[in-house]
Amino acid sequence: MRHTFRHIDQLGLDRDAISNAIRADLARQGPVSPGANITGSVSVGGVRLEYRAFAVVDGTTTSGLEMSGWRKLRKEEAALVAALVRSSPRANEFLRSLSERLVEDMNDGGMCSLRFRTADNRKGRFGKKIAEAQFTDEDGTLVSAVVNLDESGELFEFDIWKVDFSPLKRYPRPEDLRIKPLGVG
Repeated sequence: MRHTFRHIDQLGLDRDAISNAIRADLARQGPVSPGANITGSVSVGGVRLEYRAFAVVDGTTTSGLEMSGWRKLRKEEAALVAALVRSSPRANEFLRSLSERLVEDMNDGGMCSLRFRTADNRKGRFGKKIAEAQFTDEDGTLVSAVVNLDESGELFEFDIWKVDFSPLKRYPRPEDLRIKPLGVG
């Protein structure tokens, strides 16, 4: 969580109080399997903070706060988007810009969907789907992952939808994806 503390300091919140609140919330949720993607929220000093935690192989849990707003793609997010857009005729363009693109987490009930920020900071609208895949979550539930462009042809969304609308249990790896050919882009 160290990289997020600069944002917390700007809010005047106590680092230890936030860490303790997140640890208590994670303990309340019970044991998790390695690779699990856990989302939650805590209230500290009257400020509601959302966090995302990942269980690592040794059984410990690492967490990061999600401050609302734009951020760069995480390594695992970029890997999935890259795997999906590789078959697009504009793959090179999308892949070149991916490391610098800003995204925001979508309020989707813990399914981990992302919205891309447009180059000119305008509010984009759905244009078309350019890539689609499916994978099976840890609980056996089918999940759809789609990359959409906006009406101007810029990356718009990385939309993850779990068919039973429950939160994602484990963030997928590129090798988990069953990519569906679309033939558009």
